[in-house]
Formats: sequence, C-alpha cells, structure tokens
Amino acid sequence: PFQVVLGGQAWNISMEHSDYLDMYVAYIVPQDVLLRDLNELSRIAVMLLVLGGGLAVALAVGSSKVMSRGVSRVMEGIEAIERGNLDVEIQVDSNDEIRTIAAGLNHMAGRIKVLMEEKAQIEIKKKEAEIMMLQRQIRPHFLYNTLDTISWMAIDDMGGENRVSEMISA
Repeated sequence: PFQVVLGGQAWNISMEHSDYLDMYVAYIVPQDVLLRDLNELSRIAVMLLVLGGGLAVALAVGSSKVMSRGVSRVMEGIEAIERGNLDVEIQVDSNDEIRTIAAGLNHMAGRIKVLMEEKAQIEIKKKEAEIMMLQRQIRPHFLYNTLDTISWMAIDDMGGENRVSEMISA
C-alpha cells in the first residue's frame, strides 16, 4: 500500500491479484476514513488501559490490606506480650507463615506464663523453707536458755544445792 495526496486529501491505494478473476483489484480509500476507525480504536484502547490500571491498583491496595491484617494482629499481640499480658491469644484467619508465627507466639506466651508461675511457687517454697530453718534454729536455743534459767533458779532457791541443776544439765 502507498499514499497519494490528491486535491489536498490523502488517499491510500493498494492492489491485489485475484486468482479467481485473474485480474488485479485496486483499492482506493481516503486516509481519514481509515484513520477514523483507528482513532476510535485508540481511544477505546487508552480507556481500557486506564480502567485496567485503576482496577489493578485497587486490587493491589485491597489485597495488601487483607495480607497485612494478619501482620497487624501479630504486631498487636507482640506489643501486648511486651506490656506483660501473657493471656493474649493472637487469632489469624490465614493459612500461611503469619498463622505459624501467631501460633508460635501464642505457645511462647503460654509457656512463659507457666514458667513464671512455677518460679513464683519456687520462691514461695524457698521462703517457707527459710522460715522453717529459722524456727528450727530458734527452738533449741530457746530451750537451752529456758533450761539454763531454771537451773540457776534452782541453785538460787535451794541454797546452793546443785542436784536439780545437775539433772537439768544432763
């Protein structure tokens, strides 16, 4: 095909051989007729590209919000654990790595809580054992002082008689 300008208007001319008719057929079409449909097609293509791009952006934003929801819940759970709330239960509705992380954090928080309770119980038992040891140290000392006082009182009351004192000392 080639173009010719006649009378200020561009024309597209093309030729083809027809085997059926055994002759050449020439097509002469004004260029503006061809381009009119092409311009309309290009406008439609641009509109489709803009709509497709907008749809792609909307889908990307929506899917990122859905995907980041699980990460946000995990972060909230971590912050609660940092504040000392070990009763936190992180719920994630997905079946991906985020759910695995959430389950691990839930397990870790529960284990930390159990260990802290065990430590508190050990501390209580340690204090009870210390008190019991002090009581056992005080009893013999108190008994010795009591018997010693009785012994001296017996010596003093009996006029120097040491028989009661000797029995207490034995």
